[in-house]
Amino acid sequence: DYGGDGVDYSPHFLHSDDFPSFDAAVTWAKETAIRHGFLLVIASYAPQRDGRRDCYLRCDLRVPKSPRDFSGAVRLNTKRKGVGCKFVIKVAERKDRSGFFIAVKAREHGKHNHELVVYSEGHRQISGLSPESKQLVREMSDAQTKPAQIVVALQQKFPVDNPTVRHVYNYRDKIRRERLDGRNPAQQVLHEVVQRGYVYWTATDMDGCICQLFCAHPTSLQLFRTWPYVVGMDSTYKTNRYNMPLVEIIGVTPCNNNFLIGYALLQNESSESY
Repeated sequence: DYGGDGVDYSPHFLHSDDFPSFDAAVTWAKETAIRHGFLLVIASYAPQRDGRRDCYLRCDLRVPKSPRDFSGAVRLNTKRKGVGCKFVIKVAERKDRSGFFIAVKAREHGKHNHELVVYSEGHRQISGLSPESKQLVREMSDAQTKPAQIVVALQQKFPVDNPTVRHVYNYRDKIRRERLDGRNPAQQVLHEVVQRGYVYWTATDMDGCICQLFCAHPTSLQLFRTWPYVVGMDSTYKTNRYNMPLVEIIGVTPCNNNFLIGYALLQNESSESY
């Protein structure tokens, strides 16, 4: 027992009318479970000989929690959250194919051996981003808004979704991978440089890998042509996964304001690279 209340929840799933489809029955069962503080997942299907499709819905904490084996040196998978809950219901189809109904089991199969959901955050069936929330995340991300500020906007506009900062990070990563369109990081950099009209130059090694990259925005070059008197260069050494120094080339206006002329990724900090 992991803190169960000993209440039989199976009577809450007794439905007087049949459901017109299998999906309608499963959706109703999951929504009923959420209202009572637990989640249901499809555990297994039980097809009949006559082609009818039945399935079992179990508590999402159904996987038994096995004791840790201290004799071995292999660390067990700690991502598993199952505690061996035995709650189960069955969605079955009538023999005459007239509809679907829910069959319940009482006693130990109607109870939970764990505490019910108190906070909605972190449960995929209860919390998540709706299509409207995802569109807002996409628009605010394009506007260079920080994830913490995006979460505040989502909580104010879509409180039913129970959004968290992890939802925002995950969807922003999905957007990034969609925009890559199968390109690797180097190809994506060159793609962005070309699309945005940058002036660029690259050099490759014997294997065809980029070892030098320089790029500058046309507006920055116009500023440099206007004020070419003071130029500064600063490099950040090995601060990226490729251990390539990033050099920033900076100009100065007569009003003592700095502007970025261009930047370059170098293979090393030798005089040949510069």
